[in-house]
Amino acid sequence: MLIAAKSVHAYVRASDAREWAPGAGRPRIVAGSQAFIIGNGEIGSYAGAMLRGIGVRVHHVSRNSGSDWRTLLPSTDWLVLACPLTDDTRGLVGVFELQDLKPGAWVVNVARGGVLDESAIAKVLDSGKRLGAVLDTFEVEPLPGWSPLWERGSVIVLPHDTWRASGAGVRQGEDVLEQLRRYRSGQPLRRMANATAGY
Repeated sequence: MLIAAKSVHAYVRASDAREWAPGAGRPRIVAGSQAFIIGNGEIGSYAGAMLRGIGVRVHHVSRNSGSDWRTLLPSTDWLVLACPLTDDTRGLVGVFELQDLKPGAWVVNVARGGVLDESAIAKVLDSGKRLGAVLDTFEVEPLPGWSPLWERGSVIVLPHDTWRASGAGVRQGEDVLEQLRRYRSGQPLRRMANATAGY
Protein backbone atom coordinates (compact mmCIF):
# COMPACT_ATOMS: atom_id res chain seq x y z
CA MET A 1 0.00 0.00 0.00
CA LEU A 2 2.77 2.45 0.84
CA ILE A 3 4.53 1.69 -2.45
CA ALA A 4 1.28 2.43 -4.29
CA ALA A 5 0.38 5.46 -2.17
CA LYS A 6 3.71 7.15 -2.77
CA SER A 7 3.93 6.02 -6.43
CA VAL A 8 7.29 4.34 -5.80
CA HIS A 9 6.67 2.08 -8.81
CA ALA A 10 6.28 5.14 -11.08
CA TYR A 11 9.50 6.67 -9.76
CA VAL A 12 11.38 3.41 -10.34
CA ARG A 13 10.12 3.20 -13.93
CA ALA A 14 11.10 6.82 -14.53
CA SER A 15 14.51 6.18 -12.97
CA ASP A 16 15.08 3.17 -15.24
CA ALA A 17 14.30 5.44 -18.21
CA ARG A 18 16.67 8.14 -16.82
CA GLU A 19 13.80 10.55 -16.39
CA TRP A 20 13.55 13.21 -13.68
CA ALA A 21 9.87 12.85 -12.79
CA PRO A 22 8.61 15.03 -9.93
CA GLY A 23 5.11 13.96 -8.94
CA ALA A 24 5.33 10.73 -10.94
CA GLY A 25 2.10 8.83 -10.65
CA ARG A 26 -0.32 10.27 -8.11
CA PRO A 27 1.24 10.29 -4.65
CA ARG A 28 -1.36 10.44 -1.91
CA ILE A 29 -1.62 10.81 1.84
CA VAL A 30 -2.41 7.50 3.52
CA ALA A 31 -3.60 8.85 6.88
CA GLY A 32 -7.36 9.31 6.83
CA SER A 33 -7.92 6.90 3.93
CA GLN A 34 -10.10 3.82 4.32
CA ALA A 35 -8.94 0.22 4.00
CA PHE A 36 -11.28 -2.72 3.78
CA ILE A 37 -9.60 -6.02 4.64
CA ILE A 38 -11.27 -9.27 3.61
CA GLY A 39 -9.88 -11.87 5.99
CA ASN A 40 -9.43 -11.52 9.71
CA GLY A 41 -6.84 -14.22 10.33
CA GLU A 42 -3.26 -13.67 11.38
CA ILE A 43 -2.21 -11.77 8.23
CA GLY A 44 -5.37 -9.66 7.94
CA SER A 45 -5.36 -8.79 11.64
CA TYR A 46 -1.68 -7.82 11.59
CA ALA A 47 -2.18 -5.70 8.46
CA GLY A 48 -5.11 -3.96 10.12
CA ALA A 49 -3.06 -3.15 13.22
CA MET A 50 -0.20 -1.72 11.14
CA LEU A 51 -2.57 0.38 9.04
CA ARG A 52 -4.35 1.79 12.08
CA GLY A 53 -0.92 2.76 13.37
CA ILE A 54 -0.43 5.10 10.40
CA GLY A 55 -3.88 6.64 10.60
CA VAL A 56 -5.84 4.47 8.16
CA ARG A 57 -9.49 3.71 9.00
CA VAL A 58 -9.82 -0.08 8.81
CA HIS A 59 -12.86 -2.30 8.28
CA HIS A 60 -12.60 -6.09 8.46
CA VAL A 61 -14.84 -8.84 7.20
CA SER A 62 -14.46 -12.59 7.51
CA ARG A 63 -16.60 -15.60 6.71
CA ASN A 64 -18.27 -15.28 10.11
CA SER A 65 -19.18 -11.60 9.73
CA GLY A 66 -22.55 -12.18 8.12
CA SER A 67 -22.68 -8.67 6.63
CA ASP A 68 -23.04 -7.53 3.03
CA TRP A 69 -19.46 -6.37 2.63
CA ARG A 70 -20.06 -5.10 -0.90
CA THR A 71 -21.84 -2.04 0.51
CA LEU A 72 -18.43 -0.81 1.76
CA LEU A 73 -16.79 -0.81 -1.67
CA PRO A 74 -17.87 2.68 -2.87
CA SER A 75 -16.09 4.27 0.12
CA THR A 76 -12.99 2.03 0.02
CA ASP A 77 -9.57 3.43 -0.89
CA TRP A 78 -7.69 0.14 -0.32
CA LEU A 79 -9.28 -3.28 -0.80
CA VAL A 80 -6.94 -5.78 0.86
CA LEU A 81 -7.49 -9.48 0.18
CA ALA A 82 -6.04 -11.58 2.99
CA CYS A 83 -8.43 -14.53 3.08
CA PRO A 84 -7.82 -18.20 2.28
CA LEU A 85 -8.81 -19.71 -1.06
CA THR A 86 -11.84 -21.95 -0.53
CA ASP A 87 -14.93 -22.84 -2.53
CA ASP A 88 -16.61 -19.81 -0.95
CA THR A 89 -13.85 -17.32 -1.78
CA ARG A 90 -12.90 -18.46 -5.29
CA GLY A 91 -13.70 -15.56 -7.64
CA LEU A 92 -14.88 -13.47 -4.68
CA VAL A 93 -13.76 -10.21 -6.31
CA GLY A 94 -14.61 -9.74 -9.97
CA VAL A 95 -15.78 -7.08 -12.41
CA PHE A 96 -18.81 -5.94 -10.41
CA GLU A 97 -16.86 -5.53 -7.16
CA LEU A 98 -14.02 -3.68 -8.90
CA GLN A 99 -16.46 -1.37 -10.68
CA ASP A 100 -18.09 -0.55 -7.32
CA LEU A 101 -14.80 0.59 -5.77
CA LYS A 102 -14.18 4.28 -5.28
CA PRO A 103 -12.40 5.84 -8.31
CA GLY A 104 -8.65 5.75 -7.68
CA ALA A 105 -8.91 2.83 -5.25
CA TRP A 106 -6.26 0.13 -5.09
CA VAL A 107 -6.68 -3.63 -4.72
CA VAL A 108 -3.94 -5.39 -2.74
CA ASN A 109 -3.98 -9.18 -3.06
CA VAL A 110 -1.85 -11.04 -0.52
CA ALA A 111 -4.32 -13.92 -0.39
CA ARG A 112 -4.39 -16.42 -3.27
CA GLY A 113 -4.73 -15.85 -7.00
CA GLY A 114 -8.12 -17.51 -7.28
CA VAL A 115 -9.74 -15.07 -4.83
CA LEU A 116 -9.41 -12.27 -7.38
CA ASP A 117 -10.57 -12.64 -10.99
CA GLU A 118 -7.38 -11.44 -12.70
CA SER A 119 -9.05 -10.92 -16.07
CA ALA A 120 -11.51 -8.57 -14.34
CA ILE A 121 -8.67 -6.19 -13.42
CA ALA A 122 -7.75 -5.77 -17.09
CA LYS A 123 -11.39 -5.40 -18.14
CA VAL A 124 -12.10 -2.71 -15.57
CA LEU A 125 -8.91 -0.81 -16.39
CA ASP A 126 -9.70 -1.03 -20.11
CA SER A 127 -13.15 0.41 -19.39
CA GLY A 128 -11.45 3.60 -18.24
CA LYS A 129 -11.96 3.29 -14.50
CA ARG A 130 -9.15 4.68 -12.36
CA LEU A 131 -7.97 1.67 -10.39
CA GLY A 132 -4.66 0.29 -9.16
CA ALA A 133 -3.57 -3.17 -8.09
CA VAL A 134 -0.69 -4.59 -6.07
CA LEU A 135 -0.72 -8.31 -6.82
CA ASP A 136 1.47 -10.66 -4.83
CA THR A 137 -0.16 -13.89 -5.95
CA PHE A 138 -1.73 -15.24 -9.14
CA GLU A 139 -3.78 -18.13 -10.43
CA VAL A 140 -0.79 -19.26 -12.53
CA GLU A 141 2.71 -18.66 -11.18
CA PRO A 142 4.95 -17.44 -12.61
CA LEU A 143 2.57 -14.99 -14.28
CA PRO A 144 2.61 -15.88 -18.00
CA GLY A 145 4.13 -13.41 -20.43
CA TRP A 146 0.81 -13.14 -22.27
CA SER A 147 -1.07 -11.94 -19.19
CA PRO A 148 -2.87 -8.61 -19.74
CA LEU A 149 -1.61 -7.51 -16.31
CA TRP A 150 1.92 -6.85 -17.52
CA GLU A 151 3.07 -3.37 -18.57
CA ARG A 152 0.25 -1.47 -16.92
CA GLY A 153 1.26 1.64 -15.05
CA SER A 154 -1.24 1.08 -12.26
CA VAL A 155 -0.54 -2.64 -11.73
CA ILE A 156 2.38 -3.75 -9.56
CA VAL A 157 3.28 -7.41 -10.10
CA LEU A 158 5.19 -9.09 -7.27
CA PRO A 159 6.53 -12.67 -7.53
CA HIS A 160 5.02 -13.93 -4.25
CA ASP A 161 8.38 -14.00 -2.51
CA THR A 162 8.16 -11.01 -0.20
CA TRP A 163 8.58 -13.44 2.71
CA ARG A 164 12.23 -13.90 1.73
CA ALA A 165 14.67 -12.06 3.95
CA SER A 166 17.96 -12.58 5.68
CA GLY A 167 17.19 -14.75 8.69
CA ALA A 168 13.83 -16.03 7.43
CA GLY A 169 15.07 -19.63 7.48
CA VAL A 170 16.18 -19.26 11.11
CA ARG A 171 12.74 -17.92 12.07
CA GLN A 172 11.04 -20.85 10.32
CA GLY A 173 13.26 -23.27 12.21
CA GLU A 174 12.40 -21.56 15.48
CA ASP A 175 8.69 -21.90 14.65
CA VAL A 176 9.11 -25.65 14.09
CA LEU A 177 10.95 -26.02 17.40
CA GLU A 178 8.25 -24.02 19.20
CA GLN A 179 5.56 -26.29 17.75
CA LEU A 180 7.53 -29.34 18.87
CA ARG A 181 7.92 -27.88 22.36
CA ARG A 182 4.16 -27.25 22.55
CA TYR A 183 3.37 -30.76 21.30
CA ARG A 184 5.67 -32.41 23.84
CA SER A 185 4.30 -30.35 26.74
CA GLY A 186 0.65 -30.93 25.77
CA GLN A 187 -0.01 -27.29 24.88
CA PRO A 188 -2.24 -26.35 21.92
CA LEU A 189 -0.36 -26.03 18.64
CA ARG A 190 -0.35 -22.75 16.74
CA ARG A 191 -1.61 -22.10 13.19
CA MET A 192 -3.53 -25.34 12.93
CA ALA A 193 -5.36 -26.10 9.68
CA ASN A 194 -9.11 -26.74 9.82
CA ALA A 195 -9.93 -29.47 7.32
CA THR A 196 -13.64 -28.61 7.45
CA ALA A 197 -13.10 -24.91 6.72
CA GLY A 198 -10.49 -25.73 4.06
CA TYR A 199 -7.59 -23.76 5.55
